[in-house]
Amino acid sequence: MSELRTYQDYKEFFRKVNEANELEFYQFSFILLFSFLENRVNRIFEVQFLHERGRPSPYEKEPIGWKLRQLPKLKMTIQPSIMKTLDIFTKRRNEIIHEALFNIHTISKEDITFLTKFCRSVDKIRTTQKKRL
Repeated sequence: MSELRTYQDYKEFFRKVNEANELEFYQFSFILLFSFLENRVNRIFEVQFLHERGRPSPYEKEPIGWKLRQLPKLKMTIQPSIMKTLDIFTKRRNEIIHEALFNIHTISKEDITFLTKFCRSVDKIRTTQKKRL
């Protein structure tokens, strides 16, 4: 994707995810989708921090769960279901990572479907934030 992301960039990104899914290369889909999720959460946090504090965020290295939990302190409401889903997903991600050494088929189509839906939910939060700010 280019530095300035466009609709075409995201369309191409999700085309690659769909291609990997069709080939049942779920590990590749998982990596792409998790990267997308991190990007969206990081962007939401950075923009909200800048908007509320008037300076760039010094919390670049913090995990995405921490960043989502800080958003209410930055005057942005996050639905409890988003946090619960992130907690469920984080637990599953950890299981996947720990199992990957001896089982490369640990990631299932269900994992990808779950992650895709969650990514879209977080992307909607970012879209709403852009419209609001």
